Amino acid sequence: MSDIYAPIEGKIVTIDKLTGTFRACVTCGHKTARVSVRPIGMHHGHLTCQKCGGLTAYLGRDHLAALLAAHSADGDDAGKAVA
Repeated sequence: MSDIYAPIEGKIVTIDKLTGTFRACVTCGHKTARVSVRPIGMHHGHLTCQKCGGLTAYLGRDHLAALLAAHSADGDDAGKAVA
């Protein structure tokens, strides 16, 4: 796990977009996910659905940086998905 992104590990984000990385879970339709900064293959992190636990998206470095910026701006909560 990269230390720079540690503050967003385990944060809950809203995934309510229609397409893209922050779309609702394709398995169950749930609209919140947990952030993990543990790499999977070439991906820097991923999102898992809060309801079914399924992988909803892989996260690149740019996604993690945006989530970290939102977390820093909002204080304790990463809040709404930003990309």
